[in-house]
Amino acid sequence: MKPRPIWNNAEIKNMKHKLEAAEIIMRVKKDENSTELYKHFKNAFKESIESSVREQDVKYPKKATNKSKTIWEVINSKTKHISTKKENKSTLSPEDLNEFLLNIGKKFHSR
Repeated sequence: MKPRPIWNNAEIKNMKHKLEAAEIIMRVKKDENSTELYKHFKNAFKESIESSVREQDVKYPKKATNKSKTIWEVINSKTKHISTKKENKSTLSPEDLNEFLLNIGKKFHSR
């Protein structure tokens, strides 16, 4: 059973409508107070969504029959967008790294 979309949450729907209204007011009035109001609603909306997602991530595995698989689904859904390919900008040569790893134990033991 997949978790409900967060948009089914009445509180988040209400906050989304308030955010949209604040955005319209900000665009029409173009004053500092309207902009601050919009920023406030936008931050509150983001925090509410993040909180709701965290709650769903905790509840979802508890209801599952195969908890391990479900937990891995949650982990993968959170990490799939993170790129694992990163450019190696290290100036450390493999030989230097090997030498460091070989001698680290000796340095700590001699202290």
